[in-house]
Amino acid sequence: MLASMLFTCGFLAVQRFTLNPVNATICAVPYVLFIVNMIQGHQRVALSCLVLALFLSVDNGAGVYAETVAPLRYLIYASVIVVLFHLSRWRIRKQSLVLATLLCCGILFGSLSSTLLGGVPLDTVTLQRDLMVLFILSVFLLPRNSVRLDLQLLYLGSLGYLVGEVLNALFIYKDFTEYLNYNSTKAFIALPMLYSIMKKKNIITQTTLAVMTLYVIFLYGSRMITLSLIFLSFAAFITYIIKSGNSKSLLGFLIALILLVKIDSIEIPSDSELFEFKAIAFLFQVIEIISNSEINQVLVLLDPVRFAEHQLFFDRPISQIILGSGLGSGIYDFNSLLGFVTFDQTAFSENEIISSTYFNFHDFWIDFGLRFGVLPIIYMFFCLTQILMWRKFYIKGMLFGLVLINTTFATSGILLMALLVRLWPEERPLGEANT
Repeated sequence: MLASMLFTCGFLAVQRFTLNPVNATICAVPYVLFIVNMIQGHQRVALSCLVLALFLSVDNGAGVYAETVAPLRYLIYASVIVVLFHLSRWRIRKQSLVLATLLCCGILFGSLSSTLLGGVPLDTVTLQRDLMVLFILSVFLLPRNSVRLDLQLLYLGSLGYLVGEVLNALFIYKDFTEYLNYNSTKAFIALPMLYSIMKKKNIITQTTLAVMTLYVIFLYGSRMITLSLIFLSFAAFITYIIKSGNSKSLLGFLIALILLVKIDSIEIPSDSELFEFKAIAFLFQVIEIISNSEINQVLVLLDPVRFAEHQLFFDRPISQIILGSGLGSGIYDFNSLLGFVTFDQTAFSENEIISSTYFNFHDFWIDFGLRFGVLPIIYMFFCLTQILMWRKFYIKGMLFGLVLINTTFATSGILLMALLVRLWPEERPLGEANT
């Protein structure tokens, strides 16, 4: 009964074309289930329902689709924070305390250097968000208790979400000038595909879910979701080959990759229906430019806004790049590198565009690296991806990396990442068989 309800909730939550704006309130159902099961003492089920409530809430409709009303959305956010601390053991681990001390020293140094050097813009809203991030991170100073998520329930809820999006794409979604989904946590839609691989379901199920997931992601038009999924898949595959000690397979893979790069790109008519898929058109453009060895153009093509953001980020004093510019800080665009951004784009606020002073960025390593420095960002990324893969938790590392890269620019993504890292169940390496 519960499994069917969660699948249905996931399915209805994406009916933005037929149930608008009701679909944006569907997250209330798993939230009520969270409350009921928490009262009844079924904490594992309750926490899984809370994760789905967070995932199904709509924080960004871009003025095109309905959003979840703020009181309900913030109630879910507050519940996540309360749960994170409630399910912790109140004693601080020495190892975590050392890392936290180093992070705080870096933030303090960055803030002082920015104050002394001057010229670093500050924003109170960004400062509040940074303080919230530090507050959420502080929960990792405390040991967690024994309660974990039920991955089967998360799988069923997100599977309903995936099925609903596929049906949207096949029968309803026709306006390719708008993205199919603007929600910040949409990258979590990859969970059914990854879970089927982790549980070693039959090859037909794995292939079907992979095709469905890639089809929807292409229609999402998010370059970073597509690229990060490819990158993390390669990282997991190469790590698997290295850990298995099969050097011949690694050599064969590298040779095949080199040959693939050298092969002339496939010619497809420019008016082909395939190019209606933003991600497919983007990939073919990248292949065409790579074949011409125009590397700079490749970087710009990946995303012109992101490319300019990286230029702004690295055009700063080396001390600020490493240790950050301090809480609440931003970047002033002296050279108008982002001057091409228009008001009808959802990347930045009107005030940021008018003042050429930017506080919100697409990639978490810039968004948080600007304030906290690149050292803790690199440490966090490797802990949540490559180190897990090296310990043979390949799927876990892929999912964590996908969520970290593609969702943590928003509050909902930060909270989703914290819940997954904190409450992911223990599993056996390689097979990852437990739920």
